Amino acid sequence: MQPSVHVDVHELPSLAGTEPVALLPRLTSLLQDGAAVKGDTLFPRGRGLRSRYVCRGAEGFQDCIRFPDDSWLIISDFPVARTVGQRYSGEDVVKFHVKLSGVTPIGLSTQEHMVLAGPAAFIISQPLGVEKWEFVLKDNQESSVTVIYRRSHLLAWFDEQCSPMSPRLRSIIGPESAKQAACAPVHLSPMIVAVARDLLQSPYQGTLRVIHAEAKARELSCMILNQLAQGATDQVCDVVLSHRDVERLHEAKDILARNIIDPPTIDLLSRRVALNQKKLRVGFKVVFGESTFDYCQRLRMERARELLDAGETSLVRISEAVGYAYPSSFSVAFKRYYGVLPKDVRGRGRSLTPRRARSG
Repeated sequence: MQPSVHVDVHELPSLAGTEPVALLPRLTSLLQDGAAVKGDTLFPRGRGLRSRYVCRGAEGFQDCIRFPDDSWLIISDFPVARTVGQRYSGEDVVKFHVKLSGVTPIGLSTQEHMVLAGPAAFIISQPLGVEKWEFVLKDNQESSVTVIYRRSHLLAWFDEQCSPMSPRLRSIIGPESAKQAACAPVHLSPMIVAVARDLLQSPYQGTLRVIHAEAKARELSCMILNQLAQGATDQVCDVVLSHRDVERLHEAKDILARNIIDPPTIDLLSRRVALNQKKLRVGFKVVFGESTFDYCQRLRMERARELLDAGETSLVRISEAVGYAYPSSFSVAFKRYYGVLPKDVRGRGRSLTPRRARSG
């Protein structure tokens, strides 16, 4: 889930006077230059390159890997010593970006700016001729994975008879979106995090490293595309979230976290954060991967478990601490969530997993 990060774009260094660069030719040039460097056996020559960074005694790296179909994978894990910005010209590309940590403000000439702050996932479409600027902010650990495709390559994956695109997916990568930039948040599922970590911590070298990277990059892309495809069935496709909307959703999440005993209703919460109820309900699910009710219930049950682990023996006190008027109602809710009654786990240090996580 994406943390609430506020960045004043007017305080970022000016990029006036800098020329926009074309990313893919730049990456190709890096590989060609790197192929002449001897002694680095991490990748076969011309297939990948590792750039190494050192900041205040901490080491880091960025891998650039090119696949046979001219798609790219960029794996970054390095400390950011200073804020750096760059302008990029539009090349009609689509990026799948998973950021485990770090802060990257971006701006597209046809869309309001956004702040990509980890942990979070995004899909970014940059059409031909649409310029993008982005910064990496200092004093952060940039840990991210980005898969880059040409739009035409992605469109070839879909067939209107066998695998048609959902309306939400079409609005981002479809032919009719070729002139409209987009940056949409994607739910950061545990499986997406696991694939990103596999790429960041790959144990392989040489050709095996490239094969492993391509397999994981495809898997990551399929997960994100599948989310966007399924989004059409839950009213996500017709809700567009701006950077300001996402900030208000984080404000709503903070309000709920502070009021688990007596959480505000959707109507009251929507008025407090100045979002309409539909955008609040659907947007909360898109950004955080769970409904407002499920979020509050999870916090209540986790708090109850903490009290039980700490040795609290009174179900009355635990019930009151998590917003239940009657211990019997709390016990039913606890069993529904964890599969066991609270009296069966008090002080035993028993490992519990929510039923939903076990079944999913």
